Amino acid sequence: MARGVRKNGGKSNKASVEAQSNAEEPKVAPAVIGSNVTDETIRQHALKAIAAHNEFMEAQDEAKKKQGVYRAVIKDAKKDGVNHAMLAKFVTMRRQEPADIDRDTRDLNRIARIMEFPIGSQLGLFDNGKSVATAVEDQKQAEAKQNDLEDARFAGQEAGKRGDPHSKCQYEEGTQEHEAWMDAWGKEQAAIALNMGRGGAEAGAAAH
Repeated sequence: MARGVRKNGGKSNKASVEAQSNAEEPKVAPAVIGSNVTDETIRQHALKAIAAHNEFMEAQDEAKKKQGVYRAVIKDAKKDGVNHAMLAKFVTMRRQEPADIDRDTRDLNRIARIMEFPIGSQLGLFDNGKSVATAVEDQKQAEAKQNDLEDARFAGQEAGKRGDPHSKCQYEEGTQEHEAWMDAWGKEQAAIALNMGRGGAEAGAAAH
């Protein structure tokens, strides 16, 4: 009986050791059942991933070099007495929308006014509430509009010289470009009619 007890105890200890060993072994994720992905597909994606990662790392290295160049420029400006902090701020601000700059400037002015900090309109707002950035943008838009009107006048003038009908105007009716086109076209048509009238009169006089 004693031997039987020891034998059963040995089996129990063996099972316990095996269970502990199995618990300590790392679990392996089961293979995807029914997967039809080939080794070649995996290899191709791995190669693409490696190539993309290499390009990404190279771009990071290049970006670090460019950042070093930029910092050197700012440092040189500081050495020459330029307010380098404001210069760096301007470089960042120039990528903002004028409306965002206006809002930030107004808010900063308001906070300064509430706290009785004497900076006031020195932050770059005009009396009409526009910032320098917006004024510059408005000027650019005005110049672009003027160029568009000049193009419309030229197109109308050429159409009038060719004798094209006014229906050839490509600009939407009611717009300034449409008015400019029609005005130039009308003047050319009037000039042609005037010249034809003069030619007819001269021909009639010569006949007499």
